[in-house]
Amino acid sequence: MLTAGFPCQPFAFCNLANIELTGSNRCGPGLKHASGQGLLALEVARFVHASRPAAFILENVPNLCNFNDGYDFQVILEALRGDTEEAGSSRYIVDHAILDAKDFGVCQQRRRLYIVGFRAPDKIAASTRYTWPTGLVGGCKLCLYDVLEPNDQVPMDCQISAENWQKIMKQTGGKVALLSGRGGHIARLNGYARTLTSSYRTTHRFSEFVPHPARPQKIGEEAGKSPHATTKFLHTERMCKTSRISRGFSAGGTII
Repeated sequence: MLTAGFPCQPFAFCNLANIELTGSNRCGPGLKHASGQGLLALEVARFVHASRPAAFILENVPNLCNFNDGYDFQVILEALRGDTEEAGSSRYIVDHAILDAKDFGVCQQRRRLYIVGFRAPDKIAASTRYTWPTGLVGGCKLCLYDVLEPNDQVPMDCQISAENWQKIMKQTGGKVALLSGRGGHIARLNGYARTLTSSYRTTHRFSEFVPHPARPQKIGEEAGKSPHATTKFLHTERMCKTSRISRGFSAGGTII
């Protein structure tokens, strides 16, 4: 089986460059991105047909499905199926679905597009037997509170100074202090984390902050007061690893 994840930046919902260029986060250069990142999706397809694995599974952002009215995604699917001349006689039966990590025991909302393919004609039976997983009954049992690092062990590079917090409050009109999911960026300790992006530590626009002190005696009324704690910190590396949150960026850096 071949597994791969091609760059998501050209198709990402949070790509500010696309918004500045087209006025929408669902339109942009995409496959024609100047960096060449978009074309790597077609390189994956080329490699699939060159190596002929029995099956493959690929991953990317859900926004790809409707990006540029779905044109880019259709081009990628055609290349994977083998509808192009470059594929020759190589063919694959391809299917796709959007799954959320929090439905499978991870305390982070992380919706991702998954694409699976089975080699034709000898794997047609396998493709008909394949079914998409449905997730755990009742969703994720783990919450952020379960993976919090002790307050005295939070690294300095994850802590937000009072001065920087006031800057962020001013820039957002105070909305950042609302709970995540309610228009703000304060982590819901008795719930799951919002989707963490590669720009998590460089801009408050896509960051989520853990209130400090973050360990009340019990979850409930006291935990509900946590957004008003005097200091905040970012998700630490240990918290990310414990909650299986992938961090594709360095531990250093400060939000200003």
